[in-house]
Amino acid sequence: MTTIPLLQQVRAGKQYSVVASPATTYEFLRFNTFSPPFNNIVAREAIAYATNSKSLITNLYDNFYKPVESPSAPGELFYEATVPGARTYNLAKATALVQQLGGLSVQLTTFSNTEYWTQEASALASQWEAAGIKVTIIVNSLATTLVEDLNHNYQVTDINWGGVDNGIQLPNFWETGGHSSGVNDPVIDGLLNQGVQFASPATRAKVFLEIAERISKEQYGVFLYSKSTFSIITKNVEGYTNASPEIHYESVWMK
Repeated sequence: MTTIPLLQQVRAGKQYSVVASPATTYEFLRFNTFSPPFNNIVAREAIAYATNSKSLITNLYDNFYKPVESPSAPGELFYEATVPGARTYNLAKATALVQQLGGLSVQLTTFSNTEYWTQEASALASQWEAAGIKVTIIVNSLATTLVEDLNHNYQVTDINWGGVDNGIQLPNFWETGGHSSGVNDPVIDGLLNQGVQFASPATRAKVFLEIAERISKEQYGVFLYSKSTFSIITKNVEGYTNASPEIHYESVWMK
């Protein structure tokens, strides 16, 4: 269940409980760095400083989600809650960077399958416009988006991704030639290779932190929040845990 108003209603009632499984999905902004305006890091920095993820979480999602600064979520391996040097919301800095650029006009792509996407895109556009950024929202189907990914025919996309292991989920968006990648960075390519070559979890964790720091330094993306899977459970159900979004019915019983 992901409908926030229904989750609010259920949480306020006495008959049911809302159980959140560890998040393995994160919401983020993905830039196309192959063409203007986001082949210029100053433009990417302006968007980063103009984006208030905490406001999105509070005003759109009733604090059901948690902010993130890296391409990972709490339910994934090698999750990094904070990234040293990550740029966070600062409207004054965003405004100054837009003025330094002589103005900034962007196309924000989102999806047409649910109202969730268009609502969030509108909220992001309002935040960016407060910094003097001109925003055009483009609403596409998933099929259209996948084609435009291959052709790099976009500027910035509000999207989500995730998985269990960073070695599997990161290449799609951050490796040179990845299906949905908007970057070409040999440093990240080399680190991704290391991340799947090592067996030691501690060594791999260091590699994936370096990747997060590199993405942050170059501002290849803006990370917004992690998204849990929510289950609605009646009060008389026993044995259900929030360790996984999967329900193992052989372990569950009624009072």
